[in-house]
Amino acid sequence: MIALTDPWHFPRPDLAQSYLRSFDLGLTSARRLFARRRMGKSEFLKHDLLPAAMHDGYLAAYTKTITRNCGFISAQSFALRSRH
Repeated sequence: MIALTDPWHFPRPDLAQSYLRSFDLGLTSARRLFARRRMGKSEFLKHDLLPAAMHDGYLAAYTKTITRNCGFISAQSFALRSRH
């Protein structure tokens, strides 16, 4: 059983693993999540998908391009630089 450190986070490790398996199989090279605000996208990415991806050896970064006052490439560059 997974120990909860944040009482508001609903762990979704199986969903994270299914996304990673689609990358492993070469079925896709990118993933984008769409949903209304406050539906748990950021929580899933930060607490489930990114840790699982990094554990499996992926270079993973998270950025919210909508809150950064710059373009997509600049936001991704910033996120990747902050990982090192």
